Amino acid sequence: MKTTSTTLFRCILFLCSMVFYDSFSQNIKKSQKKPKTDDQYVVPKVYAQRKSPEQFLKDQLGQKIELKERSIADQVIADDLIVQGSECVGIDCVNNESFGFNTIRLKENNLRITFDDTSVSSGFPANDWELEANESANGGNNSFAINDVTGAKVPFKIIAGAPTNSFFMGSNGKIGLQTATPVLDVHMNTNNTPAIRLEQNSSGGFTSQTWDMAGNEANFFVRDVTGGSRLPFRIRPGAPTSSIDIAASGNVGIGIASPQTRLHVKGMGFFEDTLYVAGALMPGGSMVTPSDMKLKRNIMDMSSMSKIISSLSPKTFYYKTDEYPRLGFSNTLQYGLIAQEVEKVLPSFVSPTRFPGENTSFKTVNYVGLIPILLQGMKEQIAVNEQQKAEIEDLKAKLAQYEALNTRLERLEAVLNKEAILSKEEKDKKADKK
Repeated sequence: MKTTSTTLFRCILFLCSMVFYDSFSQNIKKSQKKPKTDDQYVVPKVYAQRKSPEQFLKDQLGQKIELKERSIADQVIADDLIVQGSECVGIDCVNNESFGFNTIRLKENNLRITFDDTSVSSGFPANDWELEANESANGGNNSFAINDVTGAKVPFKIIAGAPTNSFFMGSNGKIGLQTATPVLDVHMNTNNTPAIRLEQNSSGGFTSQTWDMAGNEANFFVRDVTGGSRLPFRIRPGAPTSSIDIAASGNVGIGIASPQTRLHVKGMGFFEDTLYVAGALMPGGSMVTPSDMKLKRNIMDMSSMSKIISSLSPKTFYYKTDEYPRLGFSNTLQYGLIAQEVEKVLPSFVSPTRFPGENTSFKTVNYVGLIPILLQGMKEQIAVNEQQKAEIEDLKAKLAQYEALNTRLERLEAVLNKEAILSKEEKDKKADKK
């Protein structure tokens, strides 16, 4: 009977408090002419602090109401809940909480908002998410995070102290990193060498490798961090348009926007090492070699090159195009020298070479270096020819003299023969007279 009386009393008290509470709220609303401050806004604070009707009645009437055997239970509101003020949620919320401009405040030592999706039908997304302010563990991060509760992952986290506009997205969808005025789709702004790091770890079974792309007042560069922070690619400020231009065809232009070949260089080129051409080399101008006297020392005249030339044995041959297809050899009849034979006569004219990308080594001949030798050989041959020509002219002169003398001798011999004949005839006549 005691329990029944207590329950009945509590029900009556609850109904009375609700009536009084509703009347009190209506009077406050009618008296409002403008939005009230936190100190003036009494009714919403009651809701925000989750005061029971009994407590509200006790505060308003100053009556001492003792309720025994009162149970504490979750409040379930089976209707829309409208709070026309601010709301504080958490065990550390206090009476007369100063909200400032806060509409909702979470206040305790573990702050989380969880999105628990209860979808069970097949095909509907049901992943759970959570907003987390600061980590719970001792020594954890002061941070704000979005947690993938279902996947037990943290895809997004901001550590306290991050600078203003660390991540900024404009109304146009452009993203600013440390800037509130992004000009392009992604705009990074720092006071020293803004950069992007591309790091591959070894967890996928591949060798770890790290690259940086960065730019500053000195250059834009790609840095091989793993390879000792080498800079294999650099662009200096002020570089002209189309300094490097790769066309849709794959042709590469250096200083030209419309390359016509695989490598199209506009202007002078300079190579500090070997230039390998697997095919024909067709210069549209002259091929020159530095030859200024100021670049040379120990200058000496060449001699006896004819002997060297006579020691070389030119050949005709065909390249083994089937065995070495990537070397770009012609399959037509060739004229040239054999490197091993040249090496015996002119060792400095033969060099070992390895074709790029091939495990193939072979010897090459400096045909250009043979030109001075051939020139000197020709000069020596010309000198010999001139000497021989002089000798021939001398011999011709002497021969002419001999021929003239021979003619005189022949004439003299003819006269003598004639005189001899006449003399004989006279002798014969005298003999006949006797």
